[in-house]
Amino acid sequence: MPNANIRTFTGVWHVGRGKCKRQMRLILRGYCMSAYFFYLCIAMGISLAWVKRNFIYGAGMVFVVLQIFCKTNPAPLPEKHTSLGLQEVSVQIGAAQPLNMAFVIENRSADTAAFRLKVNNNLFYDAEELIKAVKQLPDTRYGESDYEKAWQLVSNDITFYHPLTQAAWQHNPLLLFNSIGFGQCDDLAITLAQLWTIMGYKSRVWGLNGHVVPEVYANNRWQMYDPSYRVYYALSPQTNLIASVENLAENAGLVTEGGSLFTFNAASDARVQFFRFSGVVAKRYTSAIDNYIIPPDYYQFHSQHLPPPFTLPPKSKLMFPVLVDSAICTTPLSEIAYAQAVLTLPANTKGRIVQQPLLLTAILGQGKLKIGGLVKEMPQNFLEQKVDLDSLQKQQTEILESNSPVKLVYLINWHLVKPQKNNHVYLKGTNVASCNTALIAVPDGLQLNRQITLPVNAPLTENNYRHFISGRYLWQGKLQSATSVSDLLDAVQIFYATHPTYTAADKTLYFELTQLNLCNLLNTNTAAKTEAALLNLCKNGHFEFLLSLFVTLPVNQLQQLLEKAN
Repeated sequence: MPNANIRTFTGVWHVGRGKCKRQMRLILRGYCMSAYFFYLCIAMGISLAWVKRNFIYGAGMVFVVLQIFCKTNPAPLPEKHTSLGLQEVSVQIGAAQPLNMAFVIENRSADTAAFRLKVNNNLFYDAEELIKAVKQLPDTRYGESDYEKAWQLVSNDITFYHPLTQAAWQHNPLLLFNSIGFGQCDDLAITLAQLWTIMGYKSRVWGLNGHVVPEVYANNRWQMYDPSYRVYYALSPQTNLIASVENLAENAGLVTEGGSLFTFNAASDARVQFFRFSGVVAKRYTSAIDNYIIPPDYYQFHSQHLPPPFTLPPKSKLMFPVLVDSAICTTPLSEIAYAQAVLTLPANTKGRIVQQPLLLTAILGQGKLKIGGLVKEMPQNFLEQKVDLDSLQKQQTEILESNSPVKLVYLINWHLVKPQKNNHVYLKGTNVASCNTALIAVPDGLQLNRQITLPVNAPLTENNYRHFISGRYLWQGKLQSATSVSDLLDAVQIFYATHPTYTAADKTLYFELTQLNLCNLLNTNTAAKTEAALLNLCKNGHFEFLLSLFVTLPVNQLQQLLEKAN
C-alpha cells in the first residue's frame, strides 16, 4: 500500500504595479513654464543676474511641488493588472510495489483546476525545461558533454517503436516527449537534432535508405549519435573522436568492428545487440549513393506552440499511466512502448472539451459529441478510426449530452510518469489546493501488462479477437515459457493464426517458410548455439522482427545475423 501523502502548500500572489506617466508630463510642463518666465523677464529689461538666481530657485520649487503632487495623487494606470493566485502543491508518495500502480489526481471542488504537473521532475512545458533535464543527467563517463547527454535523454525516454503517424507534426519535441513517447528511427533522430539546435549546436539529419540518424557539429567536426540503436562509432580505439556519417560511408569497419558505448547502453537489449555492429547497418552507411540530408524545413518547428496546462473540471479525476486500448499498431513489441492517461468527467457533463498538454485519442461513454461541426455518438476511438490526431486537437470538440461518466483518453509517455518506489508529484496553478493526489492499484483491464486468454477449446482464428493486441498475449505467453525451438514454432503458429491482416494463404506460406528455415538453421554443427540465440532474441522483444527475416532472407544470411547477435 502507498505510504501516507506528505503535502505542502504555498500561496503565491502576484500584484501588478503601474508607472506614473503623468508625473513626467507635469514636470516637463513646469520646466517649460519656467523657461517662458525667464525669457519674459529678459524682454522686460530685468537684471539678468536676478533672473538667473530666481529662475533656479523657482524651478527647484516647481520640481519639489510637482513631485509631492504626483506621489500623493497617482494617475490611473493605463492597464489594470488584477492579482493572480498561483498555488503550489507538492506530494511525496511511496509504493513498495510500483508495478501496476497509477497516479490519480482528483479535483473534488466545484471549480476548475488548471496547473502544470511534474511527476518525479518529468513532463516539460518549454525548451528551457528540456535543456535543464539534459544538464541534470548524471555523467556516465568522465568529461561527458551536454550534447552526449541529450542523446542519452532521447534514447532512454523515447521508445524505438512503430510510428504513430507519418506526418511531420509529431516531431514537435515537447509533444513527443510528454505525450507520444515512441517513434520510428526518423522520429528519434529528428527530435535529437532539434534538441541539439535549441541547445545552441548545429545539427542535421541523414536519410540512409532504411535508417535515419542525426549529427551534431561539435569540436569543429560532425559527429553521429544514433538514438534508435543507442550507439556511436569511434574513429579508432585510441581516440575519443566520434565518426560522422561520411566517415562511416568510407569505412564499414568502424561499424562492424565495434565502437564505444556509454554505461547506460551496456544493458542487454536484443535489438541493439543485433543491429548496432552488424553488416546490415554498415551497408546502410556505405551505400552512400542513396544517403541524403533531410531538409530542416521538414522537421524544424520555428514557432512551437507551448503545451497548455492540465485542466481538471469540477469533480473530475485524472489517472495515469494505464492502457485503455491498443489500436496504435498490430505488431507491438513486448517492451512497454506507450501508455495512456484517462480524464473521467461526471455524468451529465456538457460543454467544450478543453485542450490538454497530451494527445487526445478516444472519448468513451454514452452520449453525443460535436466534432468539427458534426454530431457523433459516443464512444469515439480515434486511433481505430485512423483520424488525423493533429487536426482533431485543433477542432472544437463539444459534449452535447452524456448519460454516463465520460472518459477522455490521452497518450502519455510511460517513461516519464511510471511510478517508482519513491515519487514526487508537483502541481502549480489555480485551485490545486482542492486536488487530491494518490497512488492506487490499476483497476482490472487497465494494466499495462494485462493477460488475455481464450475460451476453452476456442479455435485459433482472428475472429476471436477484437484487436490483435489481445491475441499477442497468447503467443507471448507461449514464447516466454519456451525452452526449445518446438515451443518457438508453437508461438509462431499462434502468431500467424491470430494475425488480423494476413490472408489464409499468407499465413500458411509464412509459417511453412519459418518452419523450413528454422529446421535448416538447426541442421548444423552450431545448432545448440543457434537455438539459444533465437530464444534469447525472441524473448527480448524481437520475435516479430525475426519472423520477417525468416520469410525474406536465405538461411546463410540468417546464420550470419544470428552469429553476430550472439
